[in-house]
Amino acid sequence: MKNIYLFVLSFVLITSANSQVIRYTVMDVDSKDREKFETALANKTKIYNSKKGQQEVYTFSITSGKDVYKYVRVVVNESFGDFGNYQRNTSEGVKYFRKNVGPYAENLGSYFMKLNKAASYTPNNDEFQEDVNFRRVYLYDYKDSHREDFWRFRIRYKKALEKMEGKRMGVLTCLSGCAGNKVMVRYHFNDPKDDEDFLGKNLSKLVETYNEIFGEDSYKVDIQRMWNSLESKRVWHEVRRNKLSSPF
Repeated sequence: MKNIYLFVLSFVLITSANSQVIRYTVMDVDSKDREKFETALANKTKIYNSKKGQQEVYTFSITSGKDVYKYVRVVVNESFGDFGNYQRNTSEGVKYFRKNVGPYAENLGSYFMKLNKAASYTPNNDEFQEDVNFRRVYLYDYKDSHREDFWRFRIRYKKALEKMEGKRMGVLTCLSGCAGNKVMVRYHFNDPKDDEDFLGKNLSKLVETYNEIFGEDSYKVDIQRMWNSLESKRVWHEVRRNKLSSPF
């Protein structure tokens, strides 16, 4: 077991060494200010976040859970160090946001999260799809003592998803702003029906593929170990707001 643990941990660290990093910020906007907030944010995005070379920023509306009706702002960089880039972080776009958008929004906190490539899957040679705007999001907190059980399942799950050419799935580990071992898993769909079809029709295919690769009943055994590894789990849905987001 110790050898498996060391292998999985080394694999995760090596394959995540140069992965994408995001800042995930939840914002609350009073219902009476939403129209003004969205108009100001759409203008800011069009001017400062819509052209090649500009900072990539995406906005989502949360549609379920304790943060329903709140907004998520996702800033994307290639490394954590890029968030200290003076030119990007003191740009005219930031000043515009503070003056025109900020007065309508309350910042409820941010996570810095790093994409784990070993556990993430993007179909079509990592090509983003503009019409995939609906997200099912899980936030896990796993126990230190069960780290290998958690990552064993997530890495194997990615391999099964890849073989069956399934839906896009991003797995991000928390770098800063979190308590415990937080991991965010984001499944990408066209709409709620697409999400429903995946869970209802394709989940059985994924289980079958998983067992074909890793052995009979391996999915059942591995997912149970993964569930036992958890301190907590949350799930909610988000919708990407195209006019408030950089283009893919």
